[in-house]
Amino acid sequence: DSEHIVSRGSLLRMNFLAAARAVGAKGFKAVWTEIQDPGVQCNQVLCKSTNSCISRVLRCDGMKNCGPVDVSDEENCDKASEVNVLMLVGVVLGISSVLAIVVCIWCQRKRSQKRKENSLSHHVHVYERGARFASMDSVDRSVSPVVGTRKAQHHLSHASLRTETVV
Repeated sequence: DSEHIVSRGSLLRMNFLAAARAVGAKGFKAVWTEIQDPGVQCNQVLCKSTNSCISRVLRCDGMKNCGPVDVSDEENCDKASEVNVLMLVGVVLGISSVLAIVVCIWCQRKRSQKRKENSLSHHVHVYERGARFASMDSVDRSVSPVVGTRKAQHHLSHASLRTETVV
């Protein structure tokens, strides 16, 4: 049950009476809209039935500001574009978040790989020509003597090498 009242001047006085038995009830809703008199050139939103002019910000706000039967301010509202904008913002935020996570993981792996390379490059194995070294045979794990040559350097046992740290 709604009632539409238009004042005849620039003032409107309303009195509300609440009954004691109405406590806890649903209550009421009052909406008012400032309008320009009919006949004035309207640069905002023109209400068709009353020829009144209302503010542009009231257009497509979900309220019938032109009256209960006049929906001029709610016509041709593109609600789908509002949803599309929200969906676009959500998709952009989602993709940005995933991309940021991927970049963080990639940077962490690069940093970890660089640390491993740096820790290996600081140790230089030195041997003297003609020295004998023991090496582990990977098949039967027996110790066999190897004469130090440059080709054999990668197969030498860590225990028999002199290690220098390069800074």
